[in-house]
Amino acid sequence: IISLFINPTISRNDITLTTVDQGTIATSIGCSGKVEPAFEQIITSPIATRILEVYRQPGDSLEEGTPILLLDLTDAQSTVLKAEDQRRLKEIEINRKKLDNSTSISDLQMNIKVKEMEVNSLKVTLENEKYLDSIGSGTGERVREVEMKLATEQLQLQQLHAQLKNNRKIADASINSSNVELSMLSRDLNQVQKQMDQAKVKSPRNATLIYVNDQIGAQISAGEHIATIADLNHFKLSGEFAEGFLDRIGIGSKVTAKIGKKLFEGTIINISPNSQNGMISFTVSLKDNSSPDLRAGLKAEINILSDVIDNAIRIRRFPEYKKPGKYDLFILTDNSTLTRRTVTLGDSNWEYVEVKSGLKPGEQVVTSKMEKYKSERNITVK
Repeated sequence: IISLFINPTISRNDITLTTVDQGTIATSIGCSGKVEPAFEQIITSPIATRILEVYRQPGDSLEEGTPILLLDLTDAQSTVLKAEDQRRLKEIEINRKKLDNSTSISDLQMNIKVKEMEVNSLKVTLENEKYLDSIGSGTGERVREVEMKLATEQLQLQQLHAQLKNNRKIADASINSSNVELSMLSRDLNQVQKQMDQAKVKSPRNATLIYVNDQIGAQISAGEHIATIADLNHFKLSGEFAEGFLDRIGIGSKVTAKIGKKLFEGTIINISPNSQNGMISFTVSLKDNSSPDLRAGLKAEINILSDVIDNAIRIRRFPEYKKPGKYDLFILTDNSTLTRRTVTLGDSNWEYVEVKSGLKPGEQVVTSKMEKYKSERNITVK
């Protein structure tokens, strides 16, 4: 019965002790992420076609303008020729309309000049008839006859002027309408020509080819993914944090990231406006984004700086710490005894964990794994 009260023993060499102290903690929010190329672009097919030739393979370095693959442009070329023909026909139609309008207006202008001459001639005739009537050589009936004819000719002249004005408006409207149609045809042609240029798939910038559809003869649809390029000399981080931390994290928040055994500094440059399964994605721009230690796909332990606590009671961070809360830790109460105690821990960073309660500066705490002793109250140290 007495043996039940004997404490288990542990060698001092098998434990790691950290001393509780007081100081500043730049607290952070931990999350996981990965290394990604700083730039990545998916190239899609601008037209429905098939692959004729493949010039480059994944891993190849590309300069801006380097051909990647060749698409079948037969149908696209036919479309361009058809669009060019339609535009030329519209240009011919516009020129014909301009010529017809010019001829019609010229004829009206000539008729107006002839009518103006007739009106002027009748005005002279009327004056002569009035004079003859005044000296008894003419008649009032002849004067009235000339006056009636002059009024008729003047009315016809007014009608010709109105007709000329209306014809000019109609001609201008017709030409403007045709010019709009020509502009639309030109825009469609430019779009088709642009698609033709894009169908000659080239690298839009200096990069590395990550993926290419190398199935020669394969049918592809417009918008289908055919290649991916990326800048593998510069990198960024992508990660996710719990949406509950959104009020403590923003664009511009400082970040430290552990990738392999090396620490990197960075800044959050983008935060997704949407939450998915309670997580929010973000992007980090790295200060040293061209380090040889960076490779696409590497995992990163990311800590986002959220606050600075002055005069905090703190201990060194240990593997079992995951998040703020209560932890059962062993404290060296004298030089030969470890006593289990429940302590409350707060936020942390890479080095330190904030102690909310349960520990005092100067006490020594076991930070190595003590899983096999979790049911023990006291342990003797040898």
